Amino acid sequence: MTNIPTRRDFLRSSLLLGLGASSFGAYAGIPSSGLFSAAKLAGPGGLAPFIAEDDLLRLVALSDLPKSVRQALTVNREVFHLGRAWTVDPAGLQTVLDESRRLWKAEQGQDRGFTQFALAAGHLAARAVDDALGVEETDAEASRYRDTYLFKQLQNAKPHARRVAVDGAVPEVTPTGVAELLHLMQQRNLIRMHTLRPEFGDIGTWLTDFLGYYSEMKAENLRYGEVYCAPEAEKLQRYVLEPGFYDPENAPIVAARQLANGEIVGRVTLDLTNASSQYGRALLRGMDVLGVISNRVTGA
Repeated sequence: MTNIPTRRDFLRSSLLLGLGASSFGAYAGIPSSGLFSAAKLAGPGGLAPFIAEDDLLRLVALSDLPKSVRQALTVNREVFHLGRAWTVDPAGLQTVLDESRRLWKAEQGQDRGFTQFALAAGHLAARAVDDALGVEETDAEASRYRDTYLFKQLQNAKPHARRVAVDGAVPEVTPTGVAELLHLMQQRNLIRMHTLRPEFGDIGTWLTDFLGYYSEMKAENLRYGEVYCAPEAEKLQRYVLEPGFYDPENAPIVAARQLANGEIVGRVTLDLTNASSQYGRALLRGMDVLGVISNRVTGA
């Protein structure tokens, strides 16, 4: 009987490894051996860390970081996110930072310097975000509760969206409906997986693995739908409310939501000094890290 790989096993073996070791590594001037670990993209923590990193990039746009740093991160959003999957030792990280600093003001190679900076910044910011969110202690069930709670908070933050209960049942939708929506959002990405690593075995093996992943993904979508529609009060308390996962009143969260909604136009002073929730602290720590690495590379 064929052993069907789990969702995480499939991602580990076929998502980004071939991509990182070839074209991107060559372009950015980064050693390709063991460059990316797709396991880090399929690890614990669910979707919340990725959403937090998107919010970080929103805050960057209006921060007091140097203009060149804001430009490097804005232009290289995908590279910033790829930093989460970058496997590097301290010496290798230092090498990339030194090279980025050298190229920063050079007439030739500035784009590559910006790319290297975005990768290193994403790598370090991901560690700060994960630490603040307690990702290593978060199992799959906890991730579903935190993610779905965050989904609801994001929906309620939109000015004209229909509000939903963040701490109770949502009777107007069904678990199947939520699962189908997640499925539609995921479909356009699935077809890319074989293209990213075409040397991954033969097509029959790849299809077998893909079907195993696809089946588990649909089941996981339904589990997300069930938690979204009818969270159990005790589990919501344990995973979300008791640890203080998210507070929409925290200043950095307020700023991120206003930016996402287009409510802030032009440069303003952002209040990034206080946050009581895990998510808010993740944004603060991420911004602190970006400030440190910015000083390291630009000297500003």
